[in-house]
Amino acid sequence: MGIKLPSASTTQDGLVTTGTQSIGGIKTFASQPSFRAEITSALTGQTSSTTPVDLTGARYGTPQHNIGTHFNTSSGVFTAPVDGVYLFTANVAIASTTAGELDLARMLFKYNATAFRTVSTTAASTDQNQHFVNLAGSFVVFMTATQTMQLSVLALTYSGTWTLDAGAANGGVFTGTKIA
Repeated sequence: MGIKLPSASTTQDGLVTTGTQSIGGIKTFASQPSFRAEITSALTGQTSSTTPVDLTGARYGTPQHNIGTHFNTSSGVFTAPVDGVYLFTANVAIASTTAGELDLARMLFKYNATAFRTVSTTAASTDQNQHFVNLAGSFVVFMTATQTMQLSVLALTYSGTWTLDAGAANGGVFTGTKIA
């Protein structure tokens, strides 16, 4: 006795929403919405601001992949095209302009424009040139169609400014994919 699998169906934008495909007799899952965007433009913030800075599309280059084009490269916002379970990950590197000055660094995943998951640290590493932190986080969340996810950052320094480093080598990556 086998399991009956549904046949594939597509929506108007070409996203396969149900079903499986068979390649050489091996069952594979349909294409799922997914993106990987590298932060390619550095961002500088002021010490006195306690408001998180949204990483808008201007901070991202062309996504390495954007299946279904649901990651908006202008706004930096991912919009769920269908109900489902999604996995999001992000890595950022934040540095202060003066060694020993970085007090707090925080990365926020914003779910429907509201801070949802926060990765933060107050114990940063120091080298002879600057005070810096690398933040990494991931989580799984159920989203319904049209709900959104965006990445924001916040850093507090004792004086001076802070900089969000650019480039995947520095940890500047935001990803998301539908997993179920």
